[in-house]
Amino acid sequence: MASNYDPNRSPDSTVWLSLDEHVRIELVKKYHKKTGARLPKVLAHCMLHVIVETQIAEQIQSVVEAMKRLSEQGLSRHDCIHAIARVLINHLNETVQLEGPFSAEDSNQKYFAAVEDLQASDWLESQ
Repeated sequence: MASNYDPNRSPDSTVWLSLDEHVRIELVKKYHKKTGARLPKVLAHCMLHVIVETQIAEQIQSVVEAMKRLSEQGLSRHDCIHAIARVLINHLNETVQLEGPFSAEDSNQKYFAAVEDLQASDWLESQ
């Protein structure tokens, strides 16, 4: 069982996926607490880390490719996670504001397309 989390090192996918979600969240919280990070919404921040790490561990192609691309463009692994998490937040905000019929498949495809379009410059400009 994993006892540490470091966003700058990829966790073993098999181990990560074997953990209960609340354990994953606690590992991410522990990391941020140890670094002294001051986060306004700690739980939300940690949950976003967990979602992105889980997508990587599950080999979601657009997310895995984005991690590689963003890293090659100079972002740390931790910043890659944050950049993808920002796309996810924007996607969720747009989704909850939708009116009319909802298709999870269409929604997922929009998220994956946005992740595929993500560039390091997008993240750097937002900072």
